[in-house]
Amino acid sequence: MTISFGKMLGLHNPQAKKYPNHLNDLKINFDYNSFYRERCGKIRYENQKSIMFLNCPICGHEECFVVYKATGHWHCFGQHGNCGGSVIDFLIRTENMTLKAAINHFKHELCGIPKSKNQKEEVYCLQKFEPISSSELINLNLPPLYWTVDNLLPQGLGLLASPPKFCKSWFGLGLSIRVAQGKDFLGFKTHQSRVLYLTLEDSKRRIIKRLKKVLGDEKIPEDIDFAVNANSINHGLIDDLENYLKEHSDTKLIIIDTLQMVRIGSAKNENAYTAEYRDLSILKKFADKHNICILVIHHLRKQKDNDIYNRISGTNAITGACDTIFVIEKENRYANDAQLHITGRDVEQDDLYLQFNQSNCEWISKGNAEIQRLKKERTEYSNDPIIKALRKLLDTVETDKFQCSAKELLSEFEKRCGINLDETHETIGKRLRKYKGLMLELEGIIYNPPPPHGSNGTRLHKFEKSVPPDEWAKIDAMFN
Repeated sequence: MTISFGKMLGLHNPQAKKYPNHLNDLKINFDYNSFYRERCGKIRYENQKSIMFLNCPICGHEECFVVYKATGHWHCFGQHGNCGGSVIDFLIRTENMTLKAAINHFKHELCGIPKSKNQKEEVYCLQKFEPISSSELINLNLPPLYWTVDNLLPQGLGLLASPPKFCKSWFGLGLSIRVAQGKDFLGFKTHQSRVLYLTLEDSKRRIIKRLKKVLGDEKIPEDIDFAVNANSINHGLIDDLENYLKEHSDTKLIIIDTLQMVRIGSAKNENAYTAEYRDLSILKKFADKHNICILVIHHLRKQKDNDIYNRISGTNAITGACDTIFVIEKENRYANDAQLHITGRDVEQDDLYLQFNQSNCEWISKGNAEIQRLKKERTEYSNDPIIKALRKLLDTVETDKFQCSAKELLSEFEKRCGINLDETHETIGKRLRKYKGLMLELEGIIYNPPPPHGSNGTRLHKFEKSVPPDEWAKIDAMFN
């Protein structure tokens, strides 16, 4: 069914005949010169046909926004290249309006057409304030929270962030496939549903290649749909998603890769926080309305920070608007090991230790990151040739205390234990300092490294045999 602009702009009041009732009539009589000058500020260049403004209200860049005097149409040649349109499109872009709201604003606020009573009542209903008492709230029979992935990904707005080329798109693809199949993801149970994946930085050819890589001999799941193009959040995306859900009501997960591909530039005099919170809130409200999960994929900053979540690109509005946040962190882009940091309103904060399987490009969870870090650290400690040699050396020492320089330590390894280590004095010192805590915890050895400037010109490493760890249980038993 189609509807003309004439019907959409139809006037339902007794004075309707006094005013033009078609969009074209309104546009012909509209004062574009004053409208754009007021909203766009300083002019960079002007001639008989067009005006170029210094700052672009669409993308925020300079010298890329042009208005054509004859028609009132505009065009942005900057970040949002090939973007332009009428005054209605301008309102949609800069005022965060839907098409219907933009037309009504143009008609009533800018052109002075009186509103009907019905329209006023409709606006009032949209803003109705309805407090609820605690007793009523506690007795509401609300449906349980829906989990796309149990204890990992609930309904609402989720965010996955990592630096570029850290395999986060492989993460999104793997999640999509496992949810569509109803198979476990990262060791967590999924609830089978249809998935819509907006892979906006990929081509269809690349999607096919990646699907074959992940699935191998597995059957391609039918419950995944892909899109390589999408409108921006305030310029058709929500309507497109609404229409998609009407045709595919079994959809419970939508992935947008990446967030920046569907965002719009800040409006004039709008700060970054406001613009980002506005965009993310629209997605969150849509997810909450339909009880689904929308997962947006985003980037991290290069700057270091003690709080990994502070490295998410953009302002705090992005993390504030999201219900669940995942961050993939690796030592470098070529490493196969990573930590998945997890936080959110409905999930418990956790860190998972992940490994990237190069054969099928799928992420695999090895459990809690801290536990895995300790296991890795202890394995590394136990297998270190310096520690192995030190164990043998201290077994040959009759006293509980032993001290020597790094040079003497290497000599003692060879003399008493027959172990010749290809190490320097510096590496000996660094490794012993690194393992100081584990020496006491696992070996019962108290280690004191030399002071920074030595003692009488000699840098002595001091070792003292303490109570062996396995003896502590016997001592505790004596007093319990």
